[in-house]
Amino acid sequence: MNSIRSRLSLVSYAFVLLALCATARAVVIQANTAVASSFFSSDYRPENTINGSGLLGALSTLPNHDIYSNAGTGNHWTTAASTVPTDAFITWGFTSPQTLDTIYLWNHQSTTSLAANAGYDVGNFALTFYNSSSAVIGTYSGTLAFDSNAAQAFNFGSISGISSVRFDVNSIQNTATSGSTRYTGLAEVAFNTTTINPSNTPDAASTAALLGLSVLALGFFSRRLSPV
Repeated sequence: MNSIRSRLSLVSYAFVLLALCATARAVVIQANTAVASSFFSSDYRPENTINGSGLLGALSTLPNHDIYSNAGTGNHWTTAASTVPTDAFITWGFTSPQTLDTIYLWNHQSTTSLAANAGYDVGNFALTFYNSSSAVIGTYSGTLAFDSNAAQAFNFGSISGISSVRFDVNSIQNTATSGSTRYTGLAEVAFNTTTINPSNTPDAASTAALLGLSVLALGFFSRRLSPV
């Protein structure tokens, strides 16, 4: 009887450990909503930062981003001409609170001749994190590299209970104050989370791997505790 109890206890521990591994596994996700201070037209809407438009591969691989395009509904968020670039901001929201530690940003491609000039890229930026009560629960600032189509990662440390993230543009590549039309924006954004919920579940391969680990754990404990 004690042997059976021990076996059940150890198997239970195995499942707990596997569950913890599953819920703690880092997952790349995107926000559910995007609202910006302005956008040039529907081809340059803020939702283009969270819908994977222009990504040259699966989001989980953090692929490079395609060149600036207005085909279909476009693949970038670009501000309106009436917006001073350093007054621009975009807020991403989540349908359920998230625990996040990293943001991945794909800077504006500003490919001419579609772009008025090549300097739309964001330089310095600031992040503000809010909980479900719209209270500030964290801040971060960083600097994006110009003329890059790669995901740029910024780790701000684990923050739990995030319901929205505001991104403020503090400087852009084109510093001209006159004689040139100025715009700014972003290509895409994603986040690193250690919280898995129904709307951000692991992919099929990850689920299969966890099931395989469960079977191995059961086999291991059965062999270790079987009578000699």
